[in-house]
Amino acid sequence: MPGKCREAAPVEPAPRGAGDRGGREGREGVEIPSLSSVCNIRNEAHPESGSKVGQNGGGVAEGEKAWKLGQYRAYYRRVAFALFQNVKGLLKHGEERVGFLTVTFRDHVLDGREASRRLHSLRTGVLKRRYPDGWVGVRERQKSGRVHYHFAVVCSGDIRSGADFEAFGRGDYRSANLSLRGEWAFWRKTAPAYGFGRTELLPCKKGIDAVAGYVGKYLGKHVGHREEADRGARLTLCSAGARVAQVRFTWSGGRSSVARRGVGVWARNVGCRTFEQVSLACRRRFGRRWAFVMYPIFLALGGD
Repeated sequence: MPGKCREAAPVEPAPRGAGDRGGREGREGVEIPSLSSVCNIRNEAHPESGSKVGQNGGGVAEGEKAWKLGQYRAYYRRVAFALFQNVKGLLKHGEERVGFLTVTFRDHVLDGREASRRLHSLRTGVLKRRYPDGWVGVRERQKSGRVHYHFAVVCSGDIRSGADFEAFGRGDYRSANLSLRGEWAFWRKTAPAYGFGRTELLPCKKGIDAVAGYVGKYLGKHVGHREEADRGARLTLCSAGARVAQVRFTWSGGRSSVARRGVGVWARNVGCRTFEQVSLACRRRFGRRWAFVMYPIFLALGGD
């Protein structure tokens, strides 16, 4: 939803018939005008997707897919922020102990549900015991459609000291210390037993920029190659105690604050005194996705 507006300033209820003929009365005696009568918007582009709102009831002129893409972009921004905060939270155990682990399946797994089923065994049988101080993961679908996973894990010891990252990039791993080599030996032995193939674990480069790069790189790849079958699938994973942020929030500033002001303006115009009345009235007219349909209207009203 666009934001929280728990209570609008008390106003007199709008007179019946205040909207156009498309309006109708809600359970609370509130006349609900159509989208066009609320703020004179005609075929304006949706702020997130470029699709258009029709005159009567918010029809999508350029197809529903454009609306969905706009919603996904907003969702992934929240996912990226939460993922960044959760990976950043692992650094409290010491940057030298944090490593980035990539695990791929031995065979060509395309089904996200099958990938999740196989990963569950690895999570409960290995990750939980091997990395008790915490881990955070993200799923990535490659251009080929193949699914694999990336994790930030807190190892038991220092795996970064002595590491020459430039040499690692050339395939020269002689600078790896004993703790890092121990991790590699463990995964070479363990991964095949759980149906996984190639694995890679590298230490976290110094600085928060390394975390930002981790988040942006893999999340961006998944978004670019996301399939319809991935809809509703969990994108990120966290161990118990490692989660410091989640995606169910709205931004305090920017367009979210504008939209919240718009909710208040709209509520006063139609005679709603509480957010519950706004929600009930809009849901009766526009269905359970009323917040998404009304979002461009709230933005327009809140921007005055």
